[in-house]
Amino acid sequence: MLSIVVLLNFVTFCVFTVTGNYTTYLRVPQETIIPTHYNLWIRPDFVKDTFKGEMKIYLRCHEASEKICLHSKRLNILESSLDQKKADVATVGEDRICLKYQNGFRVERGDHQVHIKFQGYIQEANATGFRKAPCGNGVIKYIFVTDFEPINARTVFPCIDEPSFKATFSIRLISPNDTYKAISNMPIVSTFKTPKGTVYDFMPSVPMSTYLVSFAFTQFPYYEERYQELDRSIPIRVYAMNTSKENNGFAVECAKKALEFYTEYTKLEYPIPKLDMIEFRRQDSTATENWGLITFREGLLSKSFKYYSDDQMKIVISHEISHFWFGNLVTNHWWNDIWLQEGFATYMSYKLIAKETGTSQVKQMKDQALDRHYYNELYVPTTSVVSSLMKERDIFEKFSDIVYDKGAYVLLMLEDVVGEEKFKKIIQAFLKAHAYKTATTNDFLVTVETVVPHINLRSFLESYLFQNKFPVVSIQTQGDKYILSQQICQTISKNSPNNEKWTIPITYISNKSNATKVVWLDKDMETLEVEEPGAKWVMFNPYGIGMYKRNMTKTYWRNIENHFEEMTLDVRKSFVAEAVDNFALNIVSCDIVINFFKHIDTTEVFTHVHMFNAILVNNLICNKKVEQSRLLVEYIRSQYNVTLYPSYTHEKLVKKLDRLDCSRVQVFNEELFMNNLLKCADWIENNLKKVNDI
Repeated sequence: MLSIVVLLNFVTFCVFTVTGNYTTYLRVPQETIIPTHYNLWIRPDFVKDTFKGEMKIYLRCHEASEKICLHSKRLNILESSLDQKKADVATVGEDRICLKYQNGFRVERGDHQVHIKFQGYIQEANATGFRKAPCGNGVIKYIFVTDFEPINARTVFPCIDEPSFKATFSIRLISPNDTYKAISNMPIVSTFKTPKGTVYDFMPSVPMSTYLVSFAFTQFPYYEERYQELDRSIPIRVYAMNTSKENNGFAVECAKKALEFYTEYTKLEYPIPKLDMIEFRRQDSTATENWGLITFREGLLSKSFKYYSDDQMKIVISHEISHFWFGNLVTNHWWNDIWLQEGFATYMSYKLIAKETGTSQVKQMKDQALDRHYYNELYVPTTSVVSSLMKERDIFEKFSDIVYDKGAYVLLMLEDVVGEEKFKKIIQAFLKAHAYKTATTNDFLVTVETVVPHINLRSFLESYLFQNKFPVVSIQTQGDKYILSQQICQTISKNSPNNEKWTIPITYISNKSNATKVVWLDKDMETLEVEEPGAKWVMFNPYGIGMYKRNMTKTYWRNIENHFEEMTLDVRKSFVAEAVDNFALNIVSCDIVINFFKHIDTTEVFTHVHMFNAILVNNLICNKKVEQSRLLVEYIRSQYNVTLYPSYTHEKLVKKLDRLDCSRVQVFNEELFMNNLLKCADWIENNLKKVNDI
């Protein structure tokens, strides 16, 4: 933990070199100069694809300083002043400017005002910042819209572009073309015409980070409904090319349900007086959760496009609105803690979907393959959920499945251990303590310890958040005793951690009781003994919630198989999924996996059957075991009624070998996998040929 803290302190002041002769500064050099309010004025030129802007920043200096430094990228500074006195501006690297008094005086403690006039450029559709996105319906050709997350506000106005520097914003937008209406985070308070265009003034914002500032100039019509919340009536509008209840009513209904659910769950009201949602053509990301003005990829708000299913539209809208609490209200202090946004929003959105559908959250998360983070860690070098960010590209790469999905699974494990009510208290206490402020992972851990002080949850959470990969728990049997130990998983990545271990909540059930018991395998324990006298079988991690894989003896596997029909469908599905994963990890032989398929309707576990088939068939073909590959496919088709696979002749599989790029068929620990594969080929030839002949 100490080494991680040191790295995080170091990254505050680190710099790195990017393409060209520029140096990009991740952080401003002073944390004692705090912005409290921004007055922002923007007027675009839709013909030249440029914009002019004016910014007044109110700052509070807690210590005297030689200069005030701001982020500014691709902006031409036209004029600048500091406390109504002309200031000298120096460009530092690619995206920073520093202002000084011309008389050489220091910036003393107290309140100050920076005034800057500037000019910038509207970017292409797939760029970030302020961009011009095509609409292409003949009448409405373009929408001009911003997306700043994570560090692109600096491309539109000078600011301290870090999430920890929250401030309020007063925004004035001037549209030079009357056909383009301006919208922003907050409601419009006044409009009037001037020689420069139509002015739109917006209500001052709540305190927020710069990346959440959002505005758009659009010719889109909108569809509106109202959401009633106690004594408030909140307008919800969808801006799109063709708006109607039939086209956009579903998106609005999803938004209403999300606002209602998160308000009730957190006991905190949505603080913005309106909610606008706008869709346009974008390739870089699916949506951005700007407070009061969410931007979406085209088709996620309009059913007429038929790009996305109802379930896809619902989960994206639910995820983005979840950010109003997890990310916007309480924001990660720096981007190394982005899981406090994305992991939480992912987890909470599936909690909402589970409530609406009357299913379990575990089912929802597994149905959407959120456990795919295992495969990311198997086949791709990964970082931990929380890690230091040394370069600008590290920030963008941090928005990954590890943060979204593994972060959500950490929360699933936590709720499984502490229970639903305690987990809800943790969430409510965390949000209340840090509302309109920023927080770190440690802040969350402190809240967890405060609400649940009688369990060492910090050790468990730290081991999963600050380490990559995952543990494999070995299970040995001695009579009624089960002896558990742990090792780190072996993956395709050669970058092996330094013998990390995890503090693991081990859950289990037995034939004596379906009530889940919890024991702890601490990272400093060599072994953990679990005793269940008289139990015919004990199933560890029965629902697959724990982030670890099980390495079990053949005796254990056979015993589970003998009693498999006694277990619930959810437990059997979880175990079959585990068997497939264990084959990929070289822990078990293929015959064990194939035998377990017999005990469950394969339509219930089709994803795992398909994954197993893909891993095994492709590797058999690439290693010239074509006939064994054919036998396996035919066996799965005939025995398990999996008719989605085509029937292959030997000749067809030989042709598939010619087309298959075997260099892209990944395995890890190749020597061990090849040994397992050859044994599997022999078993298939000796066992499946007879069955297929019958």
